Amino acid sequence: MNEDCLRPRGPMRVALFWAPLVLVFSLLSSSGWFRNLPVLKRAFLGLLAAISAVWTTAYFSATWQLKALPSDGEIEELGGRRFIRPSDRKLMEYWLSGDIGSKTAVIFCHRMDGKCGAIYGRTKVEAVLKNQGAVLVSPSMPSLSASPPYDTLSATQWLNQWTQDMMFLLEDLGVEHVYVLGLSWGAQPCLNLAMACQKKGMLRGIAQIGGNYWNTRRVDYPYDSKWVEIFTKPTIMRPLAYLMIRHFISKMGDLSSMMPEKEIETMSKHFGEDFSLFGPLVVRSMTYFLHQNWQVGMLGIGSRDADEYVELSKFDPSIPIHVCLGTDDNVVGPQQQPFLDQIKHAELKQFEGSHTGFPLDEIITSIMDAKSK
Repeated sequence: MNEDCLRPRGPMRVALFWAPLVLVFSLLSSSGWFRNLPVLKRAFLGLLAAISAVWTTAYFSATWQLKALPSDGEIEELGGRRFIRPSDRKLMEYWLSGDIGSKTAVIFCHRMDGKCGAIYGRTKVEAVLKNQGAVLVSPSMPSLSASPPYDTLSATQWLNQWTQDMMFLLEDLGVEHVYVLGLSWGAQPCLNLAMACQKKGMLRGIAQIGGNYWNTRRVDYPYDSKWVEIFTKPTIMRPLAYLMIRHFISKMGDLSSMMPEKEIETMSKHFGEDFSLFGPLVVRSMTYFLHQNWQVGMLGIGSRDADEYVELSKFDPSIPIHVCLGTDDNVVGPQQQPFLDQIKHAELKQFEGSHTGFPLDEIITSIMDAKSK
């Protein structure tokens, strides 16, 4: 566990961060050329040098964790579990709900805290799971919450490791029948895991929820915002994550003050009236690692290191695929048709909701009740 602790610690961390800036100023102050420049030029070059030094230091120090990983006891107090990932021998945490021990599992692939996925619409969802005799498996994906990131920015490598680790977990849980859900950025991990399950004869259905599909060499999925490419640049996002985002993480707990009133109503309807539980889990999702701030964009948008991350044409037409989209989802609407064009038997299913507010219980019921063709 020592490798997962904060590195470096305490005063050493402070010293290492500021040392390059001190060195730059020392070199400038001892330079006769610099001292002979006009005052305005010295001020401008000094400022530029300072910004460059801090930005460069932040780029490399962005991989430092904010705090040590929780103990086994702390995970148990949260109701979670974890296992050692076979792909890299690091930890992955996950939560279970519903009919625990069932051989039928609903795997929820998302970019939320694992516990958040397990309590989303808890009362309604657990009723559905118990009725269907199924267990919901909600992992904290690598780089989220207390699941360390994979050491790669290759989408192909990341997805291979993810699939290997999740198949190991399903085998450990004794699962034989699998339904895979992919929420937003989790759409691609959902597809790769689903294909692995299909090859094992375990796949029973797929449901995408506001799918934010990963770009490939062949397909660039459209985005509403032209600024999305900034999230693919580690040289921009790593320093920003350390210098700016890190300081605002704790403030993300009060999402009700940041969301429009209509979105709060939607979330209260689908997540549950006790919306206060959502915010702290958002904070937890970013507390241990800052990697997701650049890895998410790099993997989903910028990597493009394969023609296809999974051969969509190979999905069995007899296994139902639902593409679920909220009527108020203003984030990924344009991406759904390019995906539907590649899987002819996939069905578009619209629901009253948004990108973050969705009827998870109804989506699970719909895919589990869908008739194989």
